[in-house]
Amino acid sequence: MLPLRAVVVVLIAAMIYAVHLYATYHPKIRMSTSFWAIGIICTLAADLLWTWLARGLDNNESIINFGLAWEITYKLIAVAIPVLVFNVQLTSIGYIGVALIIGGGLCLKFGGTVL
Repeated sequence: MLPLRAVVVVLIAAMIYAVHLYATYHPKIRMSTSFWAIGIICTLAADLLWTWLARGLDNNESIINFGLAWEITYKLIAVAIPVLVFNVQLTSIGYIGVALIIGGGLCLKFGGTVL
């Protein structure tokens, strides 16, 4: 189980990543000079959050659980922003890919870890 602090950090990072993805898919923002700044700031902020929290976790199992939550959240946002905001259509293979992301995360979570 992730500590509350880790859950909050994942949610904050998710919001930062959502801003970055929105900027990526928005044509005017993507072509503007501020796109680079948005990308660098969002990436740096998310990486700093990762480093700060990973340093504070007390065991390897907590770190791997945090990493799984982080990656699954990022992957779901990477699909949700284009599909829900910009009406990008997934193919049947795309839906299978989303199911594999979720299924893989569940297998890792409930399959246990050996460290």
